[in-house]
Amino acid sequence: MVKSKEYKKIMLRSLLWPGWGHLYAGEKKKGWILFTLTLIGLVLLAWGAQLWLFPQGAAVKEKEVNIDEEGIILDEEVDLEATEEVSSAIPPPSPLSIVLLLVGLGVPFWTALYGIKDSRRLSVKKGV
Repeated sequence: MVKSKEYKKIMLRSLLWPGWGHLYAGEKKKGWILFTLTLIGLVLLAWGAQLWLFPQGAAVKEKEVNIDEEGIILDEEVDLEATEEVSSAIPPPSPLSIVLLLVGLGVPFWTALYGIKDSRRLSVKKGV
């Protein structure tokens, strides 16, 4: 019979960090595998988000400003049409960033679901 207190402890640990519930229940190998997969998934998620938010080679408009010796701006060349185009033109996400985001979201989600699903079996195995 499963004691709900032990089941809840294992399930909560698996939900907070997949693999932690397995480690708590004594299944070291499976626990470390899930723990590592979750970490890899979160790293891929961060990498994909970084590629999505800060794409390489994004257009940056520089403007020329002429300043005299006293630090006063003499004239400033600003092309308003070009500035609007550059600021409103957000490049589409790269396929690599989309794949990394999907894998980065999917792996920790899958490991958490697996850990929660497996927590009933673990609480019976632990025998508490």
